[in-house]
Amino acid sequence: MPTLSIEILCAGVTKLVLPDGLPFGTALSCPPRSDRGPSPLWEGHMGRLGGTVVHCFDLPPRADGRRWAYDIVEETGWSRFTFTPATRAGFLVLLGSLLRQSQEGIWFYSDAQWSNPPRAFRAAYSLDRFVSYHDRFGIRMNTAIRLVAGKADVAVRPACQMQAV
Repeated sequence: MPTLSIEILCAGVTKLVLPDGLPFGTALSCPPRSDRGPSPLWEGHMGRLGGTVVHCFDLPPRADGRRWAYDIVEETGWSRFTFTPATRAGFLVLLGSLLRQSQEGIWFYSDAQWSNPPRAFRAAYSLDRFVSYHDRFGIRMNTAIRLVAGKADVAVRPACQMQAV
């Protein structure tokens, strides 16, 4: 698998509360700064929007301080990935929590070395649409997807509906 970073920008928000007990590591950066280097794909986009970035990464953290997303996703080809059964519910909880904290929506970024050319989706997705896309096709590497709260996304869903399928 190419080196992969998963970062979520909570646009316009400078203070976030993250859910407890996520099955992957998280760290925050405000102003937004990408972990991916030396040439982060989305850092300029993040900087223009402002807010706080949530970095999602494998546990335990690497001794050298670098944060990658190897173990929290499964590669479905050189160009796509899905969340692992062990992390899928945690990602849905995190995304729902961030959507409730941002009036401007959130951006889900994947940045993978030696993969697809970068692409930002034009349409905004609800959390339900994002989950459907993930489950049907996998998430395209090197993609930015904007998520906004939809009617079905506002309420907290029971954990049983967030389990891996």
